Amino acid sequence: MKICAPLLLFLLLATCSRPEGGPEPLVIDGVRFVPMRAERLPDMHHPRSAHILEETGGLVLAAGGHTTGFIPEKSAEYLKDGKWVEVDMLYPHDAGFGLPLRDGRILLGGGYGESFGISQSWGTELWDPASRQFRPFPIMDRKRAHGAAVELAEGKIAVSGNWYNSDGIGVYSPGGTFNEAGWSTEQRSYPYMLRSDSDNALIFSSRGTRYEPLEGWVDRVYGDGFQEPLLCQWQPCHFDRSPVGDACFIGDMSTGHYDYLILASGPEGQFGILQIRGGRFSLLETQKHLPQEGLDGRINWCGMLRTDRGTGNAWLMGTDSLRRAYLARIGYTEALQGGKASVTIHYSEPLEALPFNAWDLLLADGRVLVAGGNDDSNYEPSAATYMLSTEACPSSGSSRWWIYLLLLALVVGLTGGWLLPRRHEEEPGPKTPAKSPDMMSRISLLMEEKELFRKPGLRLEDLARELGTNTTYISATINGQTGTGFPDYVAGYRIRYAQGLMRKYPSRLMAEIAIEAGFANEKTFFRTFKAKTGETPTEWRKSDS
Repeated sequence: MKICAPLLLFLLLATCSRPEGGPEPLVIDGVRFVPMRAERLPDMHHPRSAHILEETGGLVLAAGGHTTGFIPEKSAEYLKDGKWVEVDMLYPHDAGFGLPLRDGRILLGGGYGESFGISQSWGTELWDPASRQFRPFPIMDRKRAHGAAVELAEGKIAVSGNWYNSDGIGVYSPGGTFNEAGWSTEQRSYPYMLRSDSDNALIFSSRGTRYEPLEGWVDRVYGDGFQEPLLCQWQPCHFDRSPVGDACFIGDMSTGHYDYLILASGPEGQFGILQIRGGRFSLLETQKHLPQEGLDGRINWCGMLRTDRGTGNAWLMGTDSLRRAYLARIGYTEALQGGKASVTIHYSEPLEALPFNAWDLLLADGRVLVAGGNDDSNYEPSAATYMLSTEACPSSGSSRWWIYLLLLALVVGLTGGWLLPRRHEEEPGPKTPAKSPDMMSRISLLMEEKELFRKPGLRLEDLARELGTNTTYISATINGQTGTGFPDYVAGYRIRYAQGLMRKYPSRLMAEIAIEAGFANEKTFFRTFKAKTGETPTEWRKSDS
């Protein structure tokens, strides 16, 4: 019976290491992938994208943005007791900024002046969570869209950034108005504005007011700017939403340490984390690179890096083509002490309504709320809302593990240890389904003889039903045998089939070929074909003839 205690402890920990009914953790390219829970909440009243999503006063606010048809949405709603409550606002702030203030209110400003992302606007307003109302605020020094803001000492607020219009730095002083405080070395879109002390901030971005690449200049609200060479090699990732400096803060303002972490893209397309400490830029060392491939192909990291100083973790949200949600957890504390930050990826099962470019928010309780966003089109935003939780064993159910433990102990005791000796006689089963050639041949048979790839919107669940297994097993098999994810694997069959059709029917319309090969539409066909072959279908047809 000496083995029973370790055995029971192992089984208990193994049970708690994953959500009930969920798959076991996976390791892909040395990075641990751990399942997480995703709860579907009631949809928002309006589909929204390019909106403001912030938490204050115990309420989550979703404000403005644009709705179906790329039309500005002049309303807001807040989440309370699991329900969205709609309220009127003054301006739509489609692609505007939302700045949580130290007094608990949120300042909203700017955005497109018209539908379809055209022009800019002057307006600003304050959301008060106590009264749950919006109140007017002085207009900005210039019309702005794609701007950002930061709160300085004594209630002053600095703004910068623009879209297809001139940029500059404006400052509001309490009781007064916004006034121009300085010019911008580079004309920026959605800049980072990070406090460097109580009454100053650094301003930088990787994209200009027309999305042109920039040259690594860093401005200050007050004082001279400087060129940072590291920003020419590692560009801050651009997510088409206004960055909030405090969301990526890791320092201690009470001691004058204004430090931040920002996601960046390297010279070879790899992801890294910029560390800004005392105005100096460097790269945070991590144990593994942030992965670009997930369970089912490429991960679209669509959220901004958000830090939780209480746990020493930074969080980043992503999605894939099967509508899985991913949360990257970077444990940065050890890296600040001379070590390397850990990287763990949490993933959900495919979520039916999750948009590809989802809008996310790290809540005060450590969960992540996803509300709105869009796929490829600004004309069809989403109203879907999800709550993501990475907690493995919920405290509300902790008592049941003791029940399981007692039951297991009873079974082992009644069998008189019969189970334990047999374990020495049995050969352990296979533990690496990703290397199963038999499963791979069955998958290939479905693709080549049944031409399952021609089914539009083919999902892993469809293969799982056909093969009588689970999606994780299939995904791991494809990844292990082909070195690609499920979407890339299917796309390869579709492209080869389309090429055969183009050879056989040289005058057939591309739209017909796209649908017959299994693509959702002609646009997706052209984009995938170009990414895989380096040519558009039209160019390939000409070169092949």
